[in-house]
Amino acid sequence: MPRVVREEILRRCAIWLRPAGILLLAIEVILSSDFLWNRSEGSEVEPPIQHGTVTDVVDQLVELGFQINESRIVRGVYKSRTDLLFIN
Repeated sequence: MPRVVREEILRRCAIWLRPAGILLLAIEVILSSDFLWNRSEGSEVEPPIQHGTVTDVVDQLVELGFQINESRIVRGVYKSRTDLLFIN
């Protein structure tokens, strides 16, 4: 999904969740980088620099009032074309 769609979904999550609700995210990341996976069905959605980074997502969540309990990237996932970002 394009960056603007992702950002809108996160804004809506802030509204939908009850107080003290928990948002768990698993986001694909381009191998050995901090850029978010920018492909869908084999096509590039937008250039990596426009699509965003791990820091962009974390910063937006904090700006929306979410408390980040854990944020980590798992690298070298067996047989995966991406690394994985997990946020709690």
